[in-house]
Amino acid sequence: MKKALVFILTMLVVVGVAFSVTTLNLAMWGSPDEEAVYKKIIAAFEEANPGIKVQVSVQPWGAYWQQLQTKIVAGSAPDVFAVNGGWLQVFASKGVLFDITDLIYGDPASKNLIESELFPEAVNTFKYQGKLYGLPRDFNTYVVFYNKTMFDEAGVPYPALDWTWEDFLDIAKKLTKDVDGDGRIDQWGVIIPINPDYWMPFIWQNGGEILNADKTKSLFDSPQNVETFQFLADLILKYHVSPTISQQAAFGWNPFGSGKIGMYITGKWMVPTYSTIQNFDWDVQVLPRGKKMAAIANAVGFSVFKKTKHPKEAVELLKFIATEGQKYLLELGSSVPTSKSAAFSSEFMDPTKKPDNKFAFLIEIPYSHILPFHPKWNELWDVWSKYPELIFSGKLSPEYGVKKMHMEMEKILNSK
Repeated sequence: MKKALVFILTMLVVVGVAFSVTTLNLAMWGSPDEEAVYKKIIAAFEEANPGIKVQVSVQPWGAYWQQLQTKIVAGSAPDVFAVNGGWLQVFASKGVLFDITDLIYGDPASKNLIESELFPEAVNTFKYQGKLYGLPRDFNTYVVFYNKTMFDEAGVPYPALDWTWEDFLDIAKKLTKDVDGDGRIDQWGVIIPINPDYWMPFIWQNGGEILNADKTKSLFDSPQNVETFQFLADLILKYHVSPTISQQAAFGWNPFGSGKIGMYITGKWMVPTYSTIQNFDWDVQVLPRGKKMAAIANAVGFSVFKKTKHPKEAVELLKFIATEGQKYLLELGSSVPTSKSAAFSSEFMDPTKKPDNKFAFLIEIPYSHILPFHPKWNELWDVWSKYPELIFSGKLSPEYGVKKMHMEMEKILNSK
């Protein structure tokens, strides 16, 4: 009897171990459409990993960051949570992220998967001081969206693959018009926003830099950067081919959709919105080149909380989202896949869906720079937003504005 009881108890333990399940909590920001797609990704992950269950929490942008920071401080953050490059630097510098370097590069299979399948421009966003603290879920290269109907009506050829700043300006001049004859411009060739991620590619195209390699010093006060801001400011203030900063406010969040802007620089996240446009045709082209070709690659992804009890399982989830999960994210049409196989797939290149020139998003990848993410990202971003607005409004000269940005950047970088 005693032997039978021992046998039964032993079998119960064995069965319990065999059917034990690890539960991961994942938090992210996103829309209802994104939530629906991620449920498909998680279902596929759980099917491939029957010992792991994932509970997903999706919130709007603002609420997400507020709650995440509160939970991090309390030590109760989810096992896996979404980050962008700026917040990754902040969190990694504070020691709240799990270093996944060894779990990725110390495992030959994982190392080969990441290095062969993922775009390095996306992966490198998640490095801090040489260590890996996350993997991408999607990323975007910024291209020029252009109004084909406006080009056709003006008799202007579409932008070529090798177009330059001079071509960019020339086209913008030809598209800018006083349509109703009231003496005021009401159709512009281009719009130049003040957002840092929109003007930074022009800095790199002109041979300029923002920070040094280890991000300890500003390299902003240079003739190249003054020249870049002069070119961009002239588009607004001298040639009037872009709406003024005050005029831009009237367009709201979707100026290109108004049909009054010939060219607009943004990322693939706007494709679902632009695909609903009925009153004009449009396509995309790579950014115009300056002294050289340069673009920007902006990735978002997932990191692992340092206090997680399941780091290996969490990393498996990150790997799955960055690779196998990409075929599900193609349904959204709002980003460039992080995996090469998904990016060059027939689904991504689907000729029945806009834009026609999808290859433009991929052409830019080898020429792309990562935003200069830093632990003091939020402070630097404020500087990069404040002074371009003053320059583009004509309140500061490019020379003085660039110098002021350099001085404030140095102050931030040298502060403790």
